[in-house]
Amino acid sequence: MENQTAMSLSNVIPIIRQLSTAEKQELVQLLLAEVPTPQHIAPLQPFKTYHTYTPYHAVGAGRILMQAMQVAKHSNI
Repeated sequence: MENQTAMSLSNVIPIIRQLSTAEKQELVQLLLAEVPTPQHIAPLQPFKTYHTYTPYHAVGAGRILMQAMQVAKHSNI
């Protein structure tokens, strides 16, 4: 069996920062594979009402969007 030494996160972070982008991506995939996930994730419950924000009746948001559209129209973006 390998001799394993525990390292703190503060010791590991400088080492991780020296990795290449590809190695960091591989590390992320490895860590995500280690995270336990429930078998049946159901974030929304059937027949429950969930309130969501919409821009309707949000006069301020509409005004800002209209200004952005006018700027884009006049600057030919």
